[in-house]
Amino acid sequence: MTVDLASAETGDVQRDEALSQADWFATKATPQARFEARRFVPRGGDAYEAVGSLTIRGIRHDATLPFRLTLAGDAAHATGHLDLVRTDFGVGQGPWASGQWVALEVGVDLDLVARRKDGAR
Repeated sequence: MTVDLASAETGDVQRDEALSQADWFATKATPQARFEARRFVPRGGDAYEAVGSLTIRGIRHDATLPFRLTLAGDAAHATGHLDLVRTDFGVGQGPWASGQWVALEVGVDLDLVARRKDGAR
């Protein structure tokens, strides 16, 4: 799964403009974050874990993404949440690296809908 980092929104125009800059996501150099799942672990019911790696700003770390998966007709809907330390990925450099002004621990939410293509079964 890839995420366009320039699409990040916080609800504050000043913060949103800063996110693409070099101290934060550096979107000119690294426009996407990537989660690569190596395996999926069922946790009962509609709960799963995707075990893999997360890469942001070219820095890769192992990660486990817990998520819920529901199937309805031709649609699969996955929602999940992952907590991480932003500085582990080089996000928030210079005066932002300490956690004094912006929290070091951040949450990443996943809300993904996939639809089956015609003829695929």
